[in-house]
Parts: sequence; structure tokens; C-alpha cells
Amino acid sequence: MKLFIALSCLAALALATPVEENTISFWPQPSQRFLGRIINGQAAPQGAAPFICSLRWGVTNMQHSCGGSILSPEWFLSAAHCVTEIPATGSLQVQCGVTHRTNDVANQQLININRNEDLIIHPGWVAGGVGPDDVVLIRLRTPLVLNQFVQPIRQRRAGVIDTGVTRLYGWGSINSSNIFPSIPLALQTADKDLLTMDECEARMRAINPAFGDPLRPTNICAARGNISACGGDSGGPLVVGTTGNYVQVGVVSWGISPCGNVNGAPSVYARSSAYIDWISSTTGLAVGDFTA
Repeated sequence: MKLFIALSCLAALALATPVEENTISFWPQPSQRFLGRIINGQAAPQGAAPFICSLRWGVTNMQHSCGGSILSPEWFLSAAHCVTEIPATGSLQVQCGVTHRTNDVANQQLININRNEDLIIHPGWVAGGVGPDDVVLIRLRTPLVLNQFVQPIRQRRAGVIDTGVTRLYGWGSINSSNIFPSIPLALQTADKDLLTMDECEARMRAINPAFGDPLRPTNICAARGNISACGGDSGGPLVVGTTGNYVQVGVVSWGISPCGNVNGAPSVYARSSAYIDWISSTTGLAVGDFTA
């Protein structure tokens, strides 16, 4: 029987046995330890995506858990489940300025996050299950210093729903094994095709007839072959455009697990153009300053 499962699985469950059937779920979280992936992507050149940062979590050692994007020197955008579905203990940190997370440390900027004061979760988000409004704003109390490796990315302006080819960036395992992941340090990238919501729902129901109805107009879907976003890609940006002129259209939210297991399976994103007014009113950023 195919199951609809939420992200808040225990680490022991994630590490116990392979998933034998396709499930619809959030990508796993840091407590589950097999961090996410762009399945069937390729390594990105250094500095290709200066807008993406690694959201790190840890108790004694900080480890990559999710992605996210720079809105301004003081604000960072990620997925709400990246901060609500992790253990209450431990610290959060943003690592910006790197493409390879260890080789590029000379360019990195590390900023510690106060979990009680710096996280602004969208009020529509309900923790513990797949659902809409999976976005969080993170206040950076130490502003980023912008340079060629650290740059904000513009968001698609309100009301726009893109079509065509997109590009996904993220760190994580480059195979689909839940038990024996291969976790790269180099940023991965892949192109995917945007789907209409009707196409997305039809594909989900073909994979799992008991799909339910977690898709909302504030979502956007993308797919191509066996290319898939996954766990540590959560919160990261889906973009359109060309290098140096990208615009973000989505925030990685959820999809089919095991990642890349079903040809043509959609990955689901929070559509960034649906949240422009909330971002502006929350951050104080003028809409025209961060949209395109």
C-alpha cells in the first residue's frame, strides 16, 4: 500500500530499512541524517549561484540540512519545515559564499541564527504534515557582505506563474538510496520543466491513487525524467533565467520518496510570487527592490 507520510519521521525509522514503495512526503530532515539530493544533476561551477546558502543544524557539529536563498544582506528565505521539523535542541547557522562547502571556506560567511527571535514562519504554515505556505523568513542580525560569491536573488513579482524550463540548485546525496547515500560537498544543479497544476496533480495520482489534495494554488511543480529534488535541497531556490540574471520562482518543499525513483515524478515548491506581499510587509523591503 502506498502511503502519504509527513516529514516528522524519526531518525531510527529513516535508517532502518529501505523504502520499498513510492510515498508522497516532505523531504527528510537533519535528524534523519540521509541528507537530500538533486538526483541525476551535475556539479555547479564555482560562483554559479551566489544567492544560495546552506542552512546548517547541529548540537556539537554543524551539518548541512537545507538550502535557502538570499533576499538582501539582512534576510534569507527557506522552507518552513526546515525549521519546524528539526529537534528542539541544537543550533542553526547560515553558510553563504560557498559552492563547494569545504573547499571554498575562504569565501564563506557564517551567521548564527537565534531560533527564538530570528525565524518568521508564514502564519498559514501548519507543522507536522505536507501542506501549503511552506516558507520561512530568517533575519540575519549580522548582515552579509555582498561580493561576487554572495548576492541576493530577485523573486518573481506577484501574480506571475512561469512556464518552461527552470534550474534547481542544492547540496546533498547524488544517489536515490535512503540507506547508503552519496553526499557531495559540491553544489549540484539540474534543469527541470515546469508543470501546470493539473499536470502535476495527474502525475501524483498516477503514482499514488490515494494522493489526497495537498496541492494549492500557491504551489508550483517541476519534473524531468528521473531528476529530483530531495531532503537537503529543501528550502532551496528553483530559478529561471541565465547565470548572472536568475529570478527565483519556487522554494523546494516536498515530493516523491525515494527521490528519483519514478520517471517524471514532480517535485513541489512554494511559488515565490504568491508570497511577495508577505515578504515585503515582514521584512520592510520595497517590492520593487527584490522582484522582477
